Amino acid sequence: MTEEQSQFAQKCLKKSYFSEDLRGPVP
Repeated sequence: MTEEQSQFAQKCLKKSYFSEDLRGPVP
């Protein structure tokens, strides 16, 4: 996994966590 890929994965994780906090889980 490249650094770019891991940063992208972390962004996706953060996004899903924020979405869950704000308005429930997002598919």
